[in-house]
Formats: sequence, structure tokens, C-alpha cells
Amino acid sequence: MIDYVNREVFDRPEEYYTLDKLRRAAAVDRRISLREILEKTFGLIPDFKSKDQLLEDEFAKFMADRKPDEASEIPAIRNYFKTCVTSKFSPSTLILVVSGIGPIPSGSYRSNEF
Repeated sequence: MIDYVNREVFDRPEEYYTLDKLRRAAAVDRRISLREILEKTFGLIPDFKSKDQLLEDEFAKFMADRKPDEASEIPAIRNYFKTCVTSKFSPSTLILVVSGIGPIPSGSYRSNEF
């Protein structure tokens, strides 16, 4: 179906549909795929999920495998998880930054002296 839409529907002089135009029309805070657009069109999904909804779904899957010792740890784990997923920096770099002993993302070093 995706190949058919790419070949027979997009960039035709009659309508000039493009994936970019459909993405803008959907007004979602992320890049949706053609597959998602077709699933929505045929009623297989009710709505396009936002970035935050997708992160929450992935976090729920993550937590299903790894249960923390205390429930009070879950918000901190969620924040760290989302930061790791959305950051261009490695998780080990983020640990050093959060602990205050590593370089901050701008490249300069954190100083505890004022």
C-alpha cells in the first residue's frame, strides 16, 4: 500500500499531495510516517500519538521489564529515560552531568566554585 501511494498518488498534477504536506496538515509535534497516515485514514488508529505519548508508551514497556525497588524512584527514572531518548548525548555523559562531575553539554566544565 505504501509503495502504491508513493507511486500513484504523490506528486500528481491533479492534487499535488506530498508526504510533507500531509505531515503539516496533521499538525503533530513529530515526523509521522506514511504508514501512520494510512492507518489513520483507514481507521486502524484513532489519533496520531504525540512525542510525549510515544515516550510514555516506551517507558511503560521499559518499566514492565525493570521494576524499581521503591515507587518513589519512578519519576526520577522517567525523567532520566526521557532525557536519554531525546538527548543527543550518551547516557553515561548524562550521568556525569547530573552528578555534577562531568562536562556540561555546551562543552565547558561544571564548576562548583562561585
